[in-house]
Amino acid sequence: MQSQQILLMDRIHFGDPSLSAFFLESTILERLTLEVRTSIFINDLLNSLTLYQTFSPISILFF
Repeated sequence: MQSQQILLMDRIHFGDPSLSAFFLESTILERLTLEVRTSIFINDLLNSLTLYQTFSPISILFF
């Protein structure tokens, strides 16, 4: 698998247009997917912190 990746990267480096377009497109999609996952994670984290801050005085009263 690793040698196939190196071979494909060589073909991209030397200007095979069919491969470079495909890999550029897949790299952009991977980056967008990662950015979306990261923003969802940060949003969930902020939401959970907001909930914790909202309910923490109540939980202190019970303990």
